[in-house]
Amino acid sequence: MLLLIVAVLLCSLVTSTLGADSNSVFQNFGSPAAKYRPKFRYWLPDASISPDVLSQDIASMAEVGAGGLEFLPFYLYGNVVGGGLPPADWNTYGFGTLAFRDIFQRALESSKANGLLFDFAVGASQGQGVPSVPGTAGLAMELIYGHATISGGEEFKGAIPPPTNLDESTIVDLTSHVKNGTLNWKAPSTASNYTLITFYQRYTNQRSCIGGVNATNFIANGSWTVDHFSASGAKRTTDFLDEYLLYGEVKELLTEVGEYSWEDSMEFQAALFWTPDFLTRFQASRGYSAVKYLPLFFNISNQWNQEQPAYNETWAYGQYDENGKSVHLGDYQTTLNEGYQDYLQHFNRWANSLGLKHSCQPAYNLPLDMLADVPVVDVPELESLGFRDDKDLYRQFTGPAHLQHNNVISTEVGAVKSGAYVMTVPSLLRSFKDSFAGGVNMMVIHGFAYTGEYPGTTWPGYTSFFYLFTEQWNQKHPAWKHFKDSMDYTARCQMMLQSGVPQIDLIFYLFEEPWTATNANMSENLKEAGYSYEYLTAANLLSSQALVKSGVLAPDGPAYKALIIPSKADISIDVAKKLHKFAAAGLPIVFVGIIPKGGIGTDETRSSISESLQSLLAKYPNSHRIDDQSQLLGFLSTKAITPRVSITSPTSDIYTVRRSVSREGLDFVFFLNQGSSTTVDFNVQGVQHSKPYILDAWTGMIEPLVMYNITDTGISLSMTLNPYQTKIIAFVKSAKVAPVHVVSFSGDIFGFTTNNNTGVEALATGPGTVTLSDGRNVNVNASPMAEVNVTQWYLSIQSYHPSSNSSSTANEITNINVGVLDKLVPWTSLPGHEQISGIGMYNSSFDFPHSPSKVAATVSFGPILNTLRAWVNNQLLPPIDVTDPRADLTRYLKQGLNSISIEVSSTLFNAVKAHAKNISSAYAPLSLTNGIYYEENDYAPFGLLGPVVVTSMARAKLPI
Repeated sequence: MLLLIVAVLLCSLVTSTLGADSNSVFQNFGSPAAKYRPKFRYWLPDASISPDVLSQDIASMAEVGAGGLEFLPFYLYGNVVGGGLPPADWNTYGFGTLAFRDIFQRALESSKANGLLFDFAVGASQGQGVPSVPGTAGLAMELIYGHATISGGEEFKGAIPPPTNLDESTIVDLTSHVKNGTLNWKAPSTASNYTLITFYQRYTNQRSCIGGVNATNFIANGSWTVDHFSASGAKRTTDFLDEYLLYGEVKELLTEVGEYSWEDSMEFQAALFWTPDFLTRFQASRGYSAVKYLPLFFNISNQWNQEQPAYNETWAYGQYDENGKSVHLGDYQTTLNEGYQDYLQHFNRWANSLGLKHSCQPAYNLPLDMLADVPVVDVPELESLGFRDDKDLYRQFTGPAHLQHNNVISTEVGAVKSGAYVMTVPSLLRSFKDSFAGGVNMMVIHGFAYTGEYPGTTWPGYTSFFYLFTEQWNQKHPAWKHFKDSMDYTARCQMMLQSGVPQIDLIFYLFEEPWTATNANMSENLKEAGYSYEYLTAANLLSSQALVKSGVLAPDGPAYKALIIPSKADISIDVAKKLHKFAAAGLPIVFVGIIPKGGIGTDETRSSISESLQSLLAKYPNSHRIDDQSQLLGFLSTKAITPRVSITSPTSDIYTVRRSVSREGLDFVFFLNQGSSTTVDFNVQGVQHSKPYILDAWTGMIEPLVMYNITDTGISLSMTLNPYQTKIIAFVKSAKVAPVHVVSFSGDIFGFTTNNNTGVEALATGPGTVTLSDGRNVNVNASPMAEVNVTQWYLSIQSYHPSSNSSSTANEITNINVGVLDKLVPWTSLPGHEQISGIGMYNSSFDFPHSPSKVAATVSFGPILNTLRAWVNNQLLPPIDVTDPRADLTRYLKQGLNSISIEVSSTLFNAVKAHAKNISSAYAPLSLTNGIYYEENDYAPFGLLGPVVVTSMARAKLPI
């Protein structure tokens, strides 16, 4: 196993090779700026809260290394459990009131004082609406219909109705015959029966947030969902914010610390999503009237998340594509999407006028084309919950963003439907890493709950989503004491993953309208070989950013090497024409399976699509067709379309993300292993004239990579990765001849270290041989040294629990002296301590009989269940990677007796479970909202499990 140990190397040693550029990502790696740091979504209960506690909460975020907050006026997710009354007077403290504006200003002031960036929801709860007089232009609308199917007194008995098949030629638009709500029309005698269908456009009157009791004005009456399918809906929101919130000092503060206006995922309903000018837009964009096809639009695919139809009948007539979808239904969705893009663009313009950018979670849940909408948003955001931490789904989102040069892609991360106070820090980090591997590079943590007193709320405090979802990260968590280590790690990863531009090998074509969270499963064998990939849709390929130069798509961005089009994909004739331009510019295009022949919507040129693509294949030698997906890997290899980071031994568990910072001559590769511990050989293409460095995101330190091989095409290296461990390797272009370095070793070589004073040293637990790049072999003569298993641990626990004051939300912390442990076991195995949540403090000592100048040492801690910090001889060790719980002890040791202290934390789950029957939030008892979860799940094991082992190694200086 190769262990790369950083002894005393500082970043300045590396950055000296890059010149005096103060903006170098290397120089700032140790302490990333706020813009690279993760944010917290901050749940504000309402405007009745204590401004001082609000300021304390924001200061606490800064203390653990956050870069900003997403200010979300939660208001009980817009409603009250059981339909009860709001806990506070929302006539006075509701969204948009003067009291709310005061709290908003305090949040801005506190963010400025703590150096945090400030994002804000454009409305209460999800941000889907603002206070309005019902019936105001710009509020959400729907289309409904009615028709008589059963006469009064008639009994219906039989199977549920199948789709109602109509004869399209008999459909007549009777709108012109209606006057003052009365229809005067004589049915032709050519048919025995006619179905008369009437359609009504109306406001949905859906509140995005309820108001106060007996509201005296429209602001106190709550917020109403706005029209999301026209600019008028966005304008309804921004007009309200401009008039009632963002003026005077608030506006000035926002220009100083504000970063994004923001809207959450869309969560509202309609019988059929609609906007007043829909029919006019449809006629202009699609070239025909939609009236004749309105019944077709009432389809389950047009409902929120496609969960259930608005009516228990489905209509069928007209033209269908080869996949069985109504082309008119597709036209409805395309037209609705055009209106939604107008909505997004208004927010962009408005935010930009304030010196901000607009961010939102675009399209998904509704019948829209997400891949087409992602590039429209200044800063697109997704969520780990809806995307299920699935890296394939993430790449469906990141592809359009990368093509548009949207360098920051954020995610609402860490929401899991389970319970509250249950998520461990390693679990949260795992979700971060899945996001990074999928191309997402800004974590917005779900979330930070207000920590002060609130009506009807007991310990442990105000809890969003009524204990149904993770997580309520704040200073009431035991892990908060150690949280900065993980936040700094995340910030450093994000800094690297936002630097330069991504380098992606392949692009897959994907058209799905409406978009659903479905894994496309197009690339498993390619990923095993190291290929990176993303997805683009029709609108993306037709954009001005989709250019090919020298056979590469988007050469100034992701630089895709090939475009792959799956069997039976829906494309338009315009896309087919664009493919001809791509092929003429040299881009390899591969069709898998059946050549597409289906258009998008009522495309009158459908019949010519297949002919155009067949012509493409015949004309351009870089265009190909293969029979199925299994042939793709071999085909790419024969055409020398190779991955930029190849894996010698194929594995589906390794993910790589490559970025290029051309202005600094830098390339970065981020590695993630989502499988079991493994050693993998990589070849990084095109960096043979670069010097490699390893960047430790946990400590912020940078060390020249000691062992690697230079090949004709790049640099090959071997890396050992534990489950969900990540590493970052940087490659710095250099005109100098590559320095002598290690290429291999044999025997009992443990690893290598670089020291400012002694140079490169081999660390050995026994005899071994090191081979250098100049052909020399260096023999290391070392004798095995006994490992030290540290025992006799004295344990004390700081127990977090409610106070004797049942109305207080504050933590009470009790110190429990457990005593000396015969062996390390979880707290659940210590009689009388099974229900404890808190921080455990372990103290012991060990003898080190060697001189640290001649013998190096590491310590391994065993598995980390939540968080860990350690001290040796009262010196704090650098932050410890939770997936590789080891540390270099050499600089902290002395010959003889050494003390060691370790702190570990738990979640708050055990204490919450123990007191669940007495817990409530905003008058909603935990036993009512999610008590079953805490009853059915056992107390969770926490503590130091060990073994804690000190390993000694001989230090042998290498002649390089």
